[in-house]
This record gives sequence, structure tokens and C-alpha cells, in this order.
Amino acid sequence: MAYYNDLDMLLIGVQPGTTAGPGLSHAEARSHLALWAALKSPLLIGANVPNLTTAQLELLTNAEMIAVNQDPLGRQARRLAFTGSADHGVSYQACACASGAVPCPAAAGPADDAQRWSLSSAQGGQLVHIASGQCLTLENCGATRNAAVSLCPCDTAAPGAPAACRNTTCAGAGRSWSWQGVAGGKPGHLTADGFGGMCLQAILGPQRTTLRQLKCNDADPRQQWAVDAARATVQAEGEHCLSARPLPTANATTDKYVGPLSSGSSSSNRIATAARAVAVLFNRGGADATATLDFAADLGWQGGKARVRDVWARQDLGEFEGSWSATVATHDVAFLTLEAA
Repeated sequence: MAYYNDLDMLLIGVQPGTTAGPGLSHAEARSHLALWAALKSPLLIGANVPNLTTAQLELLTNAEMIAVNQDPLGRQARRLAFTGSADHGVSYQACACASGAVPCPAAAGPADDAQRWSLSSAQGGQLVHIASGQCLTLENCGATRNAAVSLCPCDTAAPGAPAACRNTTCAGAGRSWSWQGVAGGKPGHLTADGFGGMCLQAILGPQRTTLRQLKCNDADPRQQWAVDAARATVQAEGEHCLSARPLPTANATTDKYVGPLSSGSSSSNRIATAARAVAVLFNRGGADATATLDFAADLGWQGGKARVRDVWARQDLGEFEGSWSATVATHDVAFLTLEAA
């Protein structure tokens, strides 16, 4: 039996000012529906259908979008890259520690630089990323239960600090951490000061991880952190070193979602061995941005070439080698299907 995310009713066509939704621009409607389709969510129209515009109906009845949503393989797309609501160009990775066989890929400088951290004292304080000199910080004062965690200037009132980092309203809470582990021994929770009962948790992905503040759970290994002062590493689940690296500026506001699609008898549940795939590149920023899909790094396709099709335009874009790039308007998406060439 398969289970699918139910992301709730579609807001396309819902009138502004109603309790059901804020009203969406055309670009936001495209993004909304592309994400719902790629994540295999039920597509339930939440608007009064007779009031839908021609443009809205064209989106909702796009046969290629529906085919992605109803693909027989039934595999949901995965979030591959996520920039965090601060939009300040940092992604997190949970990688094998540099002393092991597989250091973090694409780290700036020596292989372990992106993995090095400094904790003010044995049991807590600011957790400083040595390469960047920035601090691990709860966004927006940790105002929500699953608040995002980002790298921010250690002085969040500094000029140019991203808006989500400016947590002066909570008097610095969310910038200092308490560690309940034992140096050289038992790992333990990392809790942002001022948020008792809420712990740092790694949401591990196939290549990257996100960090969230969630309710403490002693049985969850993703909340058990080992701090090794000698090696300047912070480890989750005993084998993954917390790593942070800058994202390319051009992609600092673009989230990527990728997943396999069926391809007859050769269908594969793993995107790296699939012959077809879907990709959604979502520009969450406030300005147009260049979005890039790297076939090897993002899809695991080592052959070098792929045929790319634009789902919304219902148009073949051609065969590309190595990667595909395009400018994506603010709050819009590139919604693609790809076939290994």
C-alpha cells in the first residue's frame, strides 16, 4: 500500500481576502500547482469552478502536469536544495566526516573546512562556523514549532543581516545553544537558549539536509549530537558531520525538487537509474534568478546528456549536455520533464 502527501486544497482561483487563501499571481499559481503535481498530492480544486479564468483553467487542465501527478511509478519528488526563508545563500549538508572515505562534496577550500565549528564552551554558547565566521541561528526568533535554522552574522543587528536573522525582538535567544552531551562520550541534545523542550534536528536527505527546531525526543538519533572540540566537528547519528557551504549567488533563492518518472519496462524507483525524471526549480526570491539543473550532481545521471521538456509550455526545449539553465521570474517555476539521452 502506498501513502502520499495530502498538501491540502489548491488555492488557484480562490479570491483574495477570503479565509481560504490570499489570492495568487499567475506565476505563484504555476508554482503552487507544479509542486503539488511533482509531490503527487491529490489535486483538489478549492475555488468556485465557474469563476475560474481561462488562464487558471488552462493550468488546472494541463495534460502533462496531470500526467506527472498521476505517473504510474507513483514516486514523490524530493527536495534536493532548499535555501531557507532568509534567502541568504547557505545550504546544509549531512556528509560523511572528512576523516572517512567520503568528504563533503563541493566544499569551498580543503575538504573539511565546511565541517568545522567552534562552540564557546564545553556545554554551550554560540556555535560558530569557522570558515564563514557566522553563527547557527534560529530564523525569526524560532517563532514556529519547526523553525528553520540558518547561518547568520553572529551579531544579528549588523548592517546587511538577512531579515530572518534579525532576532533582536527575542533578546538574542536562538543564537546560543546548550549541549547536553558529554565530551568524548555520550551525544546529546542541542537546544537553543530560550526554547526549552525544543531541540535541533537534522532532516537527512540523499545529498543535503535541512535543520529544524522540533520537540525533543530522546529516542530520535537525528537529535543526538556529538561535539568533538579537538576536530571541531558536530556530528548527528554518529556518522554525519554537520557541514555548511555557500551556494552560488545566482541560485541563492531557488529550491530544487526532483523525482523519477515511469519509462515502461525499464522504470526505476531511484532517480539516478531512472530513464525519465521530473524537476521543479522554484524561485522563492523577490527578483528574477538563474536556475540551473546539473544532470550529474542533481539527478545522478552520469551520461552527460538529457532531453528537456517544459511542462507548462508543452514544448521540447532540446537536448542539453551537462546541465540546463534558464532565468526564472520571481515566485515562478521551471517545471520540467527530462529523459536521459
